[in-house]
Amino acid sequence: MLTPSKLAQAIEMRSRKQPWTAVCDAIGESEYVVRAALDPAWAETRRRQARDGRARRNGTLIRRPREVISQPSMHMVKAISVPLSAVAERDRVFSLMPTIHQRLLGDPLPGRSALDKRRGA
Repeated sequence: MLTPSKLAQAIEMRSRKQPWTAVCDAIGESEYVVRAALDPAWAETRRRQARDGRARRNGTLIRRPREVISQPSMHMVKAISVPLSAVAERDRVFSLMPTIHQRLLGDPLPGRSALDKRRGA
């Protein structure tokens, strides 16, 4: 607990721009006690952070619901068009019967290896 004389000494040292560690060492109190006495807003922030951290770990933190967009934005995607060439390529790959090497050793599908891509380029 800070006495009035210790509190006055802490205020005077902080007005001379002394670091918190020097003030706390001179007074003989923890940094939390000194800072909470000199700055109640800092203490409230620390208490809120600790409370939220405990609630987050316990899973009881109540979060504000996100705002719901009532009007659709111009930037929202309405539909996705897949090129027919991509659909045809997908169907072709699915129709191929995998060989024993592809199943056991993980060989790439025909036309999908690095060498095939290099030859095609």
